[in-house]
Amino acid sequence: MGFIIGDVTPQLEPLKETIEALKKDWDEKYENSQSEIKNLKSQLNYAVEQLNSYNEQISQLAGRIKIMEKELKTVHTTSGSKPTTNQDVKAKDSKPQEQQKSITQGPIKRYFSSCGMFGFDISYMLSNPAAISGQGYYEVTDRGDETGCYQPNTNLAPTLLMNATNMLDPFFEVEHDGSGHLNVIAPGELIRQGRVWQIVKKCKIVY
Repeated sequence: MGFIIGDVTPQLEPLKETIEALKKDWDEKYENSQSEIKNLKSQLNYAVEQLNSYNEQISQLAGRIKIMEKELKTVHTTSGSKPTTNQDVKAKDSKPQEQQKSITQGPIKRYFSSCGMFGFDISYMLSNPAAISGQGYYEVTDRGDETGCYQPNTNLAPTLLMNATNMLDPFFEVEHDGSGHLNVIAPGELIRQGRVWQIVKKCKIVY
């Protein structure tokens, strides 16, 4: 029996070396594959960030173009306006009181319970003032000329901070100071596009 073991063991050495070489080669291929996967994920994340950046720039440009068009229209109307006559004054005075009030009442604050990819859809606007303290997470100021600004409702900061990944980070330009307190640095800019208050410049916050 000792003769058989002594005779077979040397024959197993080449097989053992072959197996070890194959294992080493497989380990190297596995590490290379993992490295390549990590690199591809990094490239994908970068591509997504670039796409988001391009989409944001397009939205900002669209908002600026619309604002410029309004300004040009206003300049054109003003430069081509006729002298005011008594008839014009009477026509102005005959406007419904509610319409004149809407012109002079200034900015209006509205509250929204949610924000989407493109901004604040009016379907999420709160009509019940009593719900503002519980569901009005976002404050939108309507300037009355299809433009506005927005910021988080800091009265609901605990809930917003607890869900910052979903409720703050996607819609705001965030700085982290580790204070645990939500503060607004500068309101964001909005423009009305149909049913949506579209974000053209993100609100800056710190927490």
